Amino acid sequence: LMLPVGVLAAFLGLVAKAMYPDAQAALALPQVIVGLQPVLAGVTLAALWAADVSTACNLLLSAGTLFSSDIYKRFINPQCDQARQLLMTRACIIISGILTLGLAMSVSSILGTIMIGLSLTAAFSVIVIVALFFPQYASKAAGFWTLLAGLVLLVLWQLTPAVRIFPNVIYMEWLVCIAAYAIAAIVCPAKKTVAVEGN
Repeated sequence: LMLPVGVLAAFLGLVAKAMYPDAQAALALPQVIVGLQPVLAGVTLAALWAADVSTACNLLLSAGTLFSSDIYKRFINPQCDQARQLLMTRACIIISGILTLGLAMSVSSILGTIMIGLSLTAAFSVIVIVALFFPQYASKAAGFWTLLAGLVLLVLWQLTPAVRIFPNVIYMEWLVCIAAYAIAAIVCPAKKTVAVEGN
C-alpha cells in the first residue's frame, strides 16, 4: 500500500502547485481541499482528522503503558499494585497529551518538526540493525543507553546551538547512537546463556 499512497501524495503536491503556484508548501494541501466540491472536501477533511485522532490516541496509550510497565513498575516501584499502575498510566497519558499539545501549538515549521521527530528513529534503527545482522552484540543495556543518548542529543540540539555541527540533527543522531551502542556493548556485554541438555 505504500506505493500508491506515495504516488497519490506526490500527485496532490503537483495539483496544488498547478492550482496555486505562489502558495506556501504548508498551505498547499488545505487550499486544494477547500477548493473541492463541499461534500468531497468534508469527507477528505474527516478522513484526515480520523487518521490524526486515531494515531494520537494510540501513541498516547502506548506512551502511558510503556512508562507504567517498563519504567515505573520495573525501576521506580516494583511492588506497585494494579490500581497504582493504572493511575500512573492515566497520569502519563494526561501529561503526554498536555506536552504534545503545547509543542504542537508552538511549532513554527511543520517540515522542521517532522525532521526532528524522524531523527528519533536513528536510535531504534541502530538497535534493530544490530539485532538483525549482529545478534551476538545485542544487549538490553546497550539498547537502553542508545535510546537515552539519542534523546539527550535531541534536547541538546534544541537548547544549545553550539552542538549543531551538522546541517541536520539526524546525521549527528546516527553518529552518537552508533557510538553509544558500541561503547555500551563493550562495557556491558550481553549475558550469554548456555543451554545444558540432560541425559
